[in-house]
Amino acid sequence: MAGSYRVKRVVLSSGERMDFLVGRDGMPLPDITLYMLCELRTRSLATHTIVNSLRALQLFQIFLDARQINLRERLGKGRILQSFEVEALVQACKLSMPSQAATPGAGDPCMSDTPPLEKFRKSSGKQIRARVKPAISFSRLCSIREFIKWLATDAKGRLGQDDPRARLIQGGD
Repeated sequence: MAGSYRVKRVVLSSGERMDFLVGRDGMPLPDITLYMLCELRTRSLATHTIVNSLRALQLFQIFLDARQINLRERLGKGRILQSFEVEALVQACKLSMPSQAATPGAGDPCMSDTPPLEKFRKSSGKQIRARVKPAISFSRLCSIREFIKWLATDAKGRLGQDDPRARLIQGGD
């Protein structure tokens, strides 16, 4: 999982630098690339800001893979994430990337067989996983929310106004 996604910088012949989130095969992820080009770059954001957004989406992609969630498929059915998945995502965004990427479901009580109380007892008061500052966690969640909102708007447009599944998708307005 750790090496499955990475942010890669490409220098174009014009000298312009562009960052992409690439998958295992080294190819840019289509939805995230389109989002980056249509939403992030058109707002003239700083390169560092775009990279931070891509890293948040990298964490989100690892999160989806660990839970075998196909977000496009869910959106086609008028669903996004369930409440326990949102809570797990919030917890995942609090972890540093190496801790998050090291194992599927790292830091996620929904993906573990060990009860939370037992984990607490075994920890002996030691902090096992590095946590990020609340501002970083918040920034990650905002980036992920904006991406989901963008995907939801696209899905609603594909389904059409009269489709009852489109009315089920919230957050795309």
